[in-house]
This record gives sequence, structure tokens and C-alpha cells, in this order.
Amino acid sequence: MGPLVPIIISNEFDLIIALILGVGFGFILEQAGFSNSKKLVGLFYGYNFVVLKVFFTAGITAMIGVLAFAHFGLLDMSLVYINPTFLNSAIIGGLIMGAGFIIGGFCPGTSLCASAIGKLDGIFFVLGSFVGVYFFMEFYPLLSDMYVAGDWGDITVPELMGISQIGFAFMLSATAIGIFVFVTWVESRVNQTTFSLPRKRVLRMSLIAMIPLVVIAVTGFMPNRSERIEAQINDPSNLQAALAKSIDGDKLAFEIVNNYYKWNVIDVRSPEAYKGWHLPLAINIPLDSMMNREWEPLLKQNHKKIFLCRRYHGGSKGFYHVTGAWPGRCLYLSQYSH
Repeated sequence: MGPLVPIIISNEFDLIIALILGVGFGFILEQAGFSNSKKLVGLFYGYNFVVLKVFFTAGITAMIGVLAFAHFGLLDMSLVYINPTFLNSAIIGGLIMGAGFIIGGFCPGTSLCASAIGKLDGIFFVLGSFVGVYFFMEFYPLLSDMYVAGDWGDITVPELMGISQIGFAFMLSATAIGIFVFVTWVESRVNQTTFSLPRKRVLRMSLIAMIPLVVIAVTGFMPNRSERIEAQINDPSNLQAALAKSIDGDKLAFEIVNNYYKWNVIDVRSPEAYKGWHLPLAINIPLDSMMNREWEPLLKQNHKKIFLCRRYHGGSKGFYHVTGAWPGRCLYLSQYSH
């Protein structure tokens, strides 16, 4: 729950939320029939595509949720970890997992679901997974070169394709709708059933299928959090209400020495410049990352005043104008040299 902390869910409830989500996820898997190996392997034989439908739906739902939450400022994507891509090991591991899925009838998650309700095949599959993990650890020195080969870093599919996240989400959602129709047709051919649905059901399913596309379209057309903040900053009424004060270097030095507990001195330069030299007790928040949610608790400390500063060379003049980011707060802007 880290990206939502502490705005929505506090750290103290992390494990409780994780427990509730875990129980709910397991319940949904079992109700969807994912504890039945025969239903699961139906994906590979063409007679039952419930695995593809459920996991594709879950992926689309999660994708739209993350996209919308990040767009409207409820999710800080800078705190979301992106697993790096090692292409060679991903392909080999995918082939091994696919073979194990066909032979054993489970994937790692569904095997836990089956074992949780006492199914012997699920229990043996889980035990086999632990054996596989053990041998992988023992032989890792021999496999390490293959494991890290094809390192693509933490790249995402939209970056790889050169399109926006909104565009990719819309494309993937539309693709999912087409795939659902196609696999339903395949099921009917394999099971020798009639590929037809009542008109009311078709209408209802069509309306449900349009929901993700509508949500993505609305998200794409509405301003995001940074754009809303920028509009507030440029609003003349806010500019008049949030005029910054300025103090000279001697006054700043006096405040740092004698009243350091009353101030948050924020250095808005780059991390490299900050490491080279900075004022005592200064906190480095580069100007381009100041809108990140991770800094919000610091910038909203009402018992402290905020001082924004940067170093200058020679006769350089001018101040950063960022006061509108925190309406109602008194900011002191200055430049300093050493």
C-alpha cells in the first residue's frame, strides 16, 4: 500500500489490508474454479478459457485503476517499483512455467488456492515448487549469466512501443474485448455448442465492455494533478494571496544557527549540485520533483516555515516562483553563495 501512504492508508494498517486483500483474492480464485486443474488446463486444449478471461480482466482492471489513480494524484508512481526485464530468463522461465502448467494442472497461485482447500494435487504441486526453488538456489552460480542476460532495465510496454500510457491502455482494453469474443467462439467449436447469445445478454455484455474504454477516455481528457496545480499557480487570485517573502544571506545564516527548529530549508537544485555543497540542514528537493506526493507531509508541516533557495554564481539574479504549489503557506525565497 506504500504509494497510497500516508494520504489514504497509514503504515500501521498495511499488514491488515494485505491480509484482507489476500483472503479476498483467494476466495475469488476458488469461486472462479481455479482450484480445479481440469478447468485450468482447458486453456491449452481449447475447451475452457476461464483462466484467460479472469486474469485478463484482472490485469485490465488493475491497469485502469493504477492509471486513473496516478492521473488524479491518488497514487504516487515514483514510489511504485517496476520489476526489471531480463529477456532471456523471462522467455526460458515462461516456457518452463507453461510446461509445468500443462503437466501439473496449476500455476503457482492456483496451486496454493487448491492446497488451501485440501486438494492433494495442489499440495504436491506446491511441494514441487519448493523443490524447484531449492535446486535453483543451489545451482544459481552456474545459471547467473543466463539469468541476467538480455537486461532491458525497468522499461514498460508503452515506452517500448513509443506510445502514451493512455493510448496503450485503450489499445489493450479493446484487444481484450476482441480476444474474449474470439475465445468464446473457439470454446463453442471445441465443445460443439451453438455460438449464440440472447439479445439482452449481448447488450448487457456490450455495455460492460464499454466501461473500461469510457474510463480511459475520461481519464485522458481530464487534467491530471500537475496540470491542476499549475492552473492554481497561474491563477491571478492565488498569486496575489501567496506572495513570497525574501531574506538575505546573513538573515538566513542567523536563522539556521539560532532557529533551525522553526525552518525547513529546501535546496531546489539537482542532487549532483546538492552533494557538491549545500547549506547546513538543507533538504534536497529538486524543482522538477517538488510536486511528488512523497514530499507533501514535509511541505505541510504547519509548525515550520519553508525556505526555498539555490546557489548562484557572480551577478546572477532572480528567484524561483513556486509559491502557488502550497496555497496559504509562507515561503521565503533567496539565493546564496559560498
